Amino acid sequence: MSFESEKQRLIAAPFVPLHVADMIVRLGLGKNPLEFYGKIPWISVILHHLLRELPTEVVCSNAVEILHLVECSDDYSFDQCLNYKMLGLKLCEGISQVKDVDPVINEVIQVATERKSLDEYLKILDAYMDIILQHKMDLYLNSILSEIFERLCNEVVTEAELASLQSIALKLITHFDDMKYVFELNYFVDILDVMHGSSRSIVDMHILTNATRNDRIDDPTTIKLLFDVAQSLHDSVNFPSTRQDDNHQGERLIARFVDKVDHGKELDRHLTFLIECRGAFNNMNDLKEILVHSSNLLAARALREKTDHINFIKSCITFNEVTIPCIPSYSRQLILYLETAEVSLFGGLISYSDGLVDSAIGCLQNVYLVDGLRKSNEDADGIVSLMQRLCSFMLLVPGVTYIPKSILSLLDSQSWMTPKLRIRVLCSLLSLSATFAQNELPYHAIHEGAARGKLALEACNCIASLLKVDQEISSICSKLVETAVSCLGANNKYLQSTINFVHKQSPISVGRE
Repeated sequence: MSFESEKQRLIAAPFVPLHVADMIVRLGLGKNPLEFYGKIPWISVILHHLLRELPTEVVCSNAVEILHLVECSDDYSFDQCLNYKMLGLKLCEGISQVKDVDPVINEVIQVATERKSLDEYLKILDAYMDIILQHKMDLYLNSILSEIFERLCNEVVTEAELASLQSIALKLITHFDDMKYVFELNYFVDILDVMHGSSRSIVDMHILTNATRNDRIDDPTTIKLLFDVAQSLHDSVNFPSTRQDDNHQGERLIARFVDKVDHGKELDRHLTFLIECRGAFNNMNDLKEILVHSSNLLAARALREKTDHINFIKSCITFNEVTIPCIPSYSRQLILYLETAEVSLFGGLISYSDGLVDSAIGCLQNVYLVDGLRKSNEDADGIVSLMQRLCSFMLLVPGVTYIPKSILSLLDSQSWMTPKLRIRVLCSLLSLSATFAQNELPYHAIHEGAARGKLALEACNCIASLLKVDQEISSICSKLVETAVSCLGANNKYLQSTINFVHKQSPISVGRE
């Protein structure tokens, strides 16, 4: 009988230990298959090492036959589960060469399902997961994930099982380009919720890495699920007290996620998202800076895109006024206060700008007080640049004469200030003073009437908010409303909202016939 015909006979016949012994004889490890039958307790370990050494193409071409061989080779010499795993890993080395994929995966799932041990079940399926994904075997995948979750609900998950779950989850994450499709997988989110510890943190970081590869994240469901993932990662690490590289990576991934989120034209929803992030990630100081920058960007977008933008810009500024003091670095606070003051000025909120500039001056004083004795040249140069920026901003908000005086007073009291740096600040102060001395200021509102009307309404809102609206206050508010009507027209939305607000504060009619 030829070798080929013998091979076909062995393939057609059921695989029993005698055929395993026959293969051992063919490998030159014995003379007669019958002498091994029922006598050798070490076939599994031989098979394991055989699988390790066989060429990938041979294993892929005979996957079904080798799978049957593993099935009938169960003894005490080696864990049969590890032989199934070794076969799966070997097949994954040449996925495109695997023949009869459906029969192989179908039988593997049957074998795994019969295993009562969750650890063995996960190890076997993990080894074949790449094949299932590459061949788009969605029915098998959904069935596997469903049974994994069902088993997880009935058992306490060990560290070894968590490691297998981590491996399966990472294969799913890396296979898809968009996390939206991963989250849509049957029971994936539920399985993720069962995971904990370092395995959960590693999976969370891979999810955020995958999600932040895209230019923007705009799907509402994906944003919500990624927010939960980011919060889980944040809660698993004590950011202020640990300085490990993994913790830095986690913080960077969360910050990138927040920065990538885009709610499109729903600016109010995006501001709400920033508020949620501030509460959820309160230990991340660097993220708070990103939140302030994002809030200012929203306010700038509102100036271009929203017709009734005043109240929204006020909300953004209020968010910043609450967030900025939580940042420990006074120099960073100074930068953010100046940025927010510029945004409020562009929105026509002069009184808000004044308050933010006052806060910036307070930060400048604290920078000197806390850090003045240990300033590097780079730090000192940066602070001087901020002082010059503050002087430039004063050109747009004239009439606040105490600020240049405060800067000059601080300048004279700092020993670390070199003559060169001092000259730079003095030149800025000199230019500012010269500008203030001119009869006509270099900057003015293009639409003076509109600016005057907005200022009148802002003053009216402030008065009605802070004071009890009696007859005298009502008279003042009426005059301000009249000024606004003459400048903006009676149909202006800001005007109407102001009239309604003042009317609620007092039964006396203001601006109504």
